Amino acid sequence: MSKCKIVVLATAFLCAVLSLCGCSNSIDTLIEDYNSNFKVATVQQSYTLDDVIAEDILRPYYAVSYTTTLCLTAPTGGVNYTWTAEVDENANDIPVGKQYILGANRVLSLYIRNSNIKRWGTYKLTVSITRTSGEIIKDTAWLYVY
Repeated sequence: MSKCKIVVLATAFLCAVLSLCGCSNSIDTLIEDYNSNFKVATVQQSYTLDDVIAEDILRPYYAVSYTTTLCLTAPTGGVNYTWTAEVDENANDIPVGKQYILGANRVLSLYIRNSNIKRWGTYKLTVSITRTSGEIIKDTAWLYVY
């Protein structure tokens, strides 16, 4: 090997060793520095019937694509849950006022395409929750399917 190649290789080796030894941060320090840029997650708050006003369970409206899944969660604490959709207007010739039961669980997970909900329709979405006392609370929202 020529002297020039040996000098270049020795210099490269020396630079690599110095860069590794010259770093004062350990891997743990680097990770801690990175993680310090983010907020610590808090414990998830419970979402119970006692914590909410009936009119605030659902948002005023939901606009969803016909090819998506609509996922909504009602507050805990009820003994019975019912999700319904009532045809409001223009749902591919389905009569206005026709009502469909979408689910009877706290969580509604509805793949629109496999349901009675049709494309280009407007529906009145209602969740009814029965408390342990027998009281029924309801909230409604508009569901637009495009």
